[in-house]
Amino acid sequence: MATYDDARSGPSTGFLLPLASAIFQHAVAYVEAVRNRRQVAKLLTWDSRMLRDIGLTPGDVRSAMASPLGDDPSCRLDSMARERRNAFHAAARERVARERLARGRF
Repeated sequence: MATYDDARSGPSTGFLLPLASAIFQHAVAYVEAVRNRRQVAKLLTWDSRMLRDIGLTPGDVRSAMASPLGDDPSCRLDSMARERRNAFHAAARERVARERLARGRF
């Protein structure tokens, strides 16, 4: 004899947990961006020599702080410093290559 079980499980939480997780992750990212914004704001008090030591200019810091509130300015500063460092290294490699070519050594 066949039986039929019509017992229904409770409400499905299949979509609630990922939704709550996504909301929590966005909230954590926002709080971290605000915290980093406060740290970057302290760089505005540094002089240009101190900023140059870490590969930045005062304009870089002002530009990063002009981004929207939820954006993390430290990420922008990191990419600016990396781009400047990579450009410096590329220019140095080109100079060395030109000097070697001028001397006749490859």
